[in-house]
Amino acid sequence: MKRFKRIAAVLMIVFLCSTGFAFAGAAAIVSPAASTIVYSDSLLVSIKVTEPKTIRVTVYEEKETSEELLVSAKVAAYTEADLAIIASAKTQTGTLEGAVGVAAAAEPTLSDGTTVKEYTSVAMGDAASYTCDSTLGFYTKQISSVSPGLYRIQVETLNNEGAASEVIHSVVAVKTKPVEVKNNIFQAPQTGALQFLQTLLRNLFR
Repeated sequence: MKRFKRIAAVLMIVFLCSTGFAFAGAAAIVSPAASTIVYSDSLLVSIKVTEPKTIRVTVYEEKETSEELLVSAKVAAYTEADLAIIASAKTQTGTLEGAVGVAAAAEPTLSDGTTVKEYTSVAMGDAASYTCDSTLGFYTKQISSVSPGLYRIQVETLNNEGAASEVIHSVVAVKTKPVEVKNNIFQAPQTGALQFLQTLLRNLFR
């Protein structure tokens, strides 16, 4: 009898694990990847859908309040680890509903020693809907003229009644591209073939 109960328990665990995989989310955010830093003035949003489902995609800018005005978040010092903490705080405070929502202050500490700030989610345009009619489909959109700041992509999987049955999101920071330091081949110490090239170039442009 004990052996039977053990076998039944093992089978139950296997069943639960298998159903967990079977009922995995229908939508996945391919781009921008969660908790990443983007050095660009545009965002490429790409969502993979693996079931015949309808999704609703909304892009938000998470803004700070400064002197009663909403301004872009200062993200220059943020790391990818910081973005993961901010994303977790957004989920825990339940602020993923509506076009505009305010996140409550969170306790986790960021890399600069501060805690997660209160952000106001401002939708960048209307939400977009996409319906996948097969077992694989992609929704893609390029968002241009994006200024440095904190952004969140929210994807809702809709049921037959049009209500959200699952919500996923990706938080990213858009930063100004750092200025590349150009190496001066005529000033750096050179040897061998590169020194020969240096001499040749000098002779050519005398």
